[in-house]
Amino acid sequence: MHIYIEIMAAKELQKAFIKRLINVRESIGRKLGTEGYVVAGLGGDMLYAYVGEGKGYKGAALTPANINPVIFNTSKAAQRVASDGVYKNGNGNVITLEVVEAASYFNELYNRATQNIEQAEEIFNKQ
Repeated sequence: MHIYIEIMAAKELQKAFIKRLINVRESIGRKLGTEGYVVAGLGGDMLYAYVGEGKGYKGAALTPANINPVIFNTSKAAQRVASDGVYKNGNGNVITLEVVEAASYFNELYNRATQNIEQAEEIFNKQ
């Protein structure tokens, strides 16, 4: 009986995790038509976005795949930030920043969120 309760509790945690992922994807989905530009780039295989000086972890200007990046009205303004400096992630990977249309950025986040949901469901269903 005790093992059954633990299994059921784990299943409920898995469902809650999937629900949180779906909620994040829905939040991203509401931003798919956003106009403007985002400064983003890859560090290793992780997507990073510019969130503003001092607004990231320990005051960093970048965060991994953030749904609230700074949205610039012009590509020129975004380019000034993108060319400001060289950033590295915690693993020492150089993050190469570029200017991307906000809609494209959010589309990429949406697709990654969908992949994460599918992978989590696959893993949980194998148990």
